[in-house]
Amino acid sequence: MMLQALYELALRESLLDDPDFEKRAVSFLVRVDGDGGFRGLQATWDDRGKGIPRSVPRAPQRSSGVASGFLVDNAQYVFGMMKKADREKLKDAKEIEKKSNRNAECATAFSGLVAEAASRTGDEGLIGVQRFLGRWEEQRQRVLDAAPPAPAKKGQQPKAYEWTGDEVIAFGLDSDDESLVHDREAVRAWWRGARRGPPSADQPVERIRCLVTGEMGAPEANHPPIKRVPAGQTSGTKVVSFNAAAFVSQGCGTNEGHNAPVTARGADGYARALNWLLEEHGGRRFRQGIALRDDAAVVYWTREANSLADLVGMLDSTMTDDARAMVESPWKGLEPEATDATKFYVLTLGGNAARVMVRDWFESTAGSVKQNLRRYFDDLRIDGQDDRPLPIRPLLRALMVHPEAKDKQELPPDLAARLFRSALLGLPFPRQLLARAQRRIRGAGGFTLTTLCALIKATLNRSRSTHNLPEVSVSLDEGCTQVSYLLGRLFAVLEKLQTDAIGATTTIRDRYFTAAASTPAVVFPRLLSLSVHHVAKLQKDGGTRLERIKAGIIDQLPARPMPSTLALEDQGLFSIGYYHQRQALYRKGSGVAAPPQEAPIGATDSKESAT
Repeated sequence: MMLQALYELALRESLLDDPDFEKRAVSFLVRVDGDGGFRGLQATWDDRGKGIPRSVPRAPQRSSGVASGFLVDNAQYVFGMMKKADREKLKDAKEIEKKSNRNAECATAFSGLVAEAASRTGDEGLIGVQRFLGRWEEQRQRVLDAAPPAPAKKGQQPKAYEWTGDEVIAFGLDSDDESLVHDREAVRAWWRGARRGPPSADQPVERIRCLVTGEMGAPEANHPPIKRVPAGQTSGTKVVSFNAAAFVSQGCGTNEGHNAPVTARGADGYARALNWLLEEHGGRRFRQGIALRDDAAVVYWTREANSLADLVGMLDSTMTDDARAMVESPWKGLEPEATDATKFYVLTLGGNAARVMVRDWFESTAGSVKQNLRRYFDDLRIDGQDDRPLPIRPLLRALMVHPEAKDKQELPPDLAARLFRSALLGLPFPRQLLARAQRRIRGAGGFTLTTLCALIKATLNRSRSTHNLPEVSVSLDEGCTQVSYLLGRLFAVLEKLQTDAIGATTTIRDRYFTAAASTPAVVFPRLLSLSVHHVAKLQKDGGTRLERIKAGIIDQLPARPMPSTLALEDQGLFSIGYYHQRQALYRKGSGVAAPPQEAPIGATDSKESAT
């Protein structure tokens, strides 16, 4: 079903209209004349130095061998240029010679394909490119020196361009300003015929029923690669791939096409759709996807065109006007369209060397997802937030002790996918989120503390029926008599008494929070005893006010000993009580200075390398 849904997306977006060509970012356009003379080098990049996508001949699949593209390829193949990474890494003369020979093979393969096409078609543009490649050594320096300075960052001066070997080069004929050489009619016709090749008389073509399209056709042995998969190879990773008999189904031999009966059109369709979803678009890392972590991303789409894809983007970026209207609709009498039955698909994937790992796959409807998204953001609302919704990646980063560390394996690999599924399907959040948030909250402050408490609140509200908990409010609930909530409030008042009395930078939260939340009967007697001394040190007005709040909370506690231990959910409620009371004590207008705030984690993280 997953591959079929991707294939339908390819048809909807007209991605299969011309299977012999594909969109590819082109860095430079080399202008040549009919005699192969160099006439100019035009940079075709945007303000960020990214190549502008163009329709070009479909590139071959590459592994370790030499496989040249036709008329459009990187500078290693077009010019035989050594890549910058190799120039910096290779020091041994033999290794340098070996790499130089390999680059020469790449350039020979590229020029050979151009020469074959030129001899078959007699096209003026192809002949010009062929002659240019034959005169490359005499024109080499002119071409390389013609590169304009790369776009500079704001406040920086442009620098001379440094070739990397990864630049994608295309060709144009100086006398033909309307089209590039690969767009000329005769060239396109030859390329289509060359890709299909002559029919083989040695072996009869076996026909199978395609699992994706349902049509009869020859099985495709090599499925196209998927680019930009997190933790995948830069050359691309494959959804369907077999390289040993151990991975092949019984009775299918070692023929990949038998093991996964998909025709070339079916494989091309699902691969193009997945690459389309994962391509950079509109300043976002993925067109319709979110980086959940460095090694996982989620892509989503609808069966028919629908605005839902933009709304789901709220989980990754700042809220749009449409998204805000959807979230605020209950207060304006504009409920989201619950009857929208458009199919909605979600795929979570990551890379493992050359293969794509499918971490999760589920389907829903647009109406249901819209309702669940509204509920998701409602559950995460808490006092102290700004108007922006909380995307998933900052939620997860708040749970990490070292979010900036290179080794980001603190969280289980499936946790992000499970949280995303819960958000879109309206399911309870994974319970391990609550445990991790409780462990992190002791030393958190500012935005991280707010984020952790928002996550705890949402987790508790989604598991109320299971654990017989009260509904957790957005801000301080002075009428809540839940013991754990009251103890959290009391802890916040005791902390405030301490900081006002002695100005401590290390407070009772740093030393006692975890113990107070889990074993209150052990900790609170000592804290209450200390608070008597803190009240005595305060000036009359401040001490009286805080002592009055403390007494009011104690009066609400039941007339029995404090609980010796608290379950995990009650510990979460303790944290919410602490946070709510703390916010009330520091609220503007209370006459108390607000605590220092830290910068939001991932507040501008919409393109982060998933983040």
